[in-house]
Amino acid sequence: MMWWTDRLNPTQRRAIVIALACEVALILAYEVFYVASAQPSGSTRASGQIGPMTCEDAALAPNPIVVENSCPGTSTWQFDLPLGDQQMIQGFTAPASVNAGETVKLYVSTTAPAYQFRVFRMGWYQGLGGRLMHVSPWLTGIVQPPPLIDPSTRTVSAGDWHDPTTMAVPTTWVSGVYVVKLVSSTGYMRYTFFVVRNDASHAAMLFQSSVLTDQAYNTWGGRSLYQDASGSYTQRSYAVSFDRPYVDGAGLSNFPKYEYNLLRWVEEQGYNVTYSTDIDTDQHPSLLFNHRLFIAAGHDEYWTAAMRQNVISARDAGVSLAFFGADDIYWHVRLQPSSLGPDRVVVCYKDASLDPVASTNPSAATVRWRDPPLNAPEDTVLGEMFSQMTTRAAALVLTNDAAPFFHGTALHAGSAFPGLVAQQDLTSEIDSERADSGVPATLKTLASSPVQVNSGDAEDNSGPLVTTTAMATIYTAPSGAHVFDAGTYWWGWGLDNFRFGQSAHPGSLRSADFERFTVNLLSYLKDWSPSKA
Repeated sequence: MMWWTDRLNPTQRRAIVIALACEVALILAYEVFYVASAQPSGSTRASGQIGPMTCEDAALAPNPIVVENSCPGTSTWQFDLPLGDQQMIQGFTAPASVNAGETVKLYVSTTAPAYQFRVFRMGWYQGLGGRLMHVSPWLTGIVQPPPLIDPSTRTVSAGDWHDPTTMAVPTTWVSGVYVVKLVSSTGYMRYTFFVVRNDASHAAMLFQSSVLTDQAYNTWGGRSLYQDASGSYTQRSYAVSFDRPYVDGAGLSNFPKYEYNLLRWVEEQGYNVTYSTDIDTDQHPSLLFNHRLFIAAGHDEYWTAAMRQNVISARDAGVSLAFFGADDIYWHVRLQPSSLGPDRVVVCYKDASLDPVASTNPSAATVRWRDPPLNAPEDTVLGEMFSQMTTRAAALVLTNDAAPFFHGTALHAGSAFPGLVAQQDLTSEIDSERADSGVPATLKTLASSPVQVNSGDAEDNSGPLVTTTAMATIYTAPSGAHVFDAGTYWWGWGLDNFRFGQSAHPGSLRSADFERFTVNLLSYLKDWSPSKA
């Protein structure tokens, strides 16, 4: 497809650049006026201060999310320029997450003479989906060096990119997912993103963005943990680096498809939530214990041993877990440093015979958790586990065990929600229960949904069609904590209808009954106490 700008002459392109500059001026005026004047109603200052809270005070509120989402939103974070070829403009951040008050570095390569970046916090914001937080000046464009490739692991890296922009994240920024919109002076755009944490937060919910899995699928530079540029699995990378841009999602990877809808809805509902990444789950285990509910959003397939142990320890200390995805805790990975910081390289050989440490340290082998030498199937944590892939539409069908969450709805056993297990012609993965001695005895099935799948290998979607069952489950741990697994990628699409850019759009899947069902479920997960257990 050719964008209309591709047919413009140089004079017309210069006009676009002037228009971009005018747009920036309007955005800056918008930010200065509205952010300075916004007075979210119903909020008062923390620490005994008198008077209504402004948007700049949101991080101090007892529930920062309510105040933050009362601030003026904008849709200008969305697509409004062509992407062009990858080299037109692209970038990445280091690190993947920062505590408010720390610094993040932005590495950018562009063929344009100049570029600008705009930072947006993602949320509900009156349905507009984001709030403008920062607009940079126009910066000199740099064509960065070509990718580096490690011959031993076939790791692709942009670790030799230079002259990053260092941005100090204000302490006033509320924890969240922050999207960086990169705009070139020649009229192209792309994204990258990072997470801002609040390590002092005791919000009820901790929302984890699953960036390890994003990186595993990232094909920038021609390789991922799945293939090389020709599609060869045998020539895949054995390790992938965060020191490079994302290809998918115009630079946002899987965040818009698997996590953003749940995030929008959680903030629309006004839940007290704070944010992290799975790298933080590995690095900062103490953060898990500050909250009542840990949410793994979207596709959370790649887990380190420390991640798994830290999450289990939190569960056993009474922190409930909610996995709003499928195919979670599937591959075991190790993290290694790069020249840009700790835990920037994700190692996964996917075969113990290829992994150089497996023979001397079997517990470090990067294989499926369920396979030797680990022999630690994921259903001992989740309650169920990945079973199949499908490209055929399937509805989510509730069971009798879901009845405790029907309050305030017209739902009943057998109620079905089209498209929430699988989308037609869009690859979906499903979880199912299996007979296993490690499965929790308190396991209940909330949804049992018939799905057509190919009968061959679960990972290559081959063989004749058969019908299997996708499930959503819940169990209660001995600590009293509850563990929920959705067993589908698309739970969030039943809560919010927004579809980002090039994501498939199956139409409206949002349902008031499904929303209320999810509200009831979250209340059960986060509000339990020993007296209720």
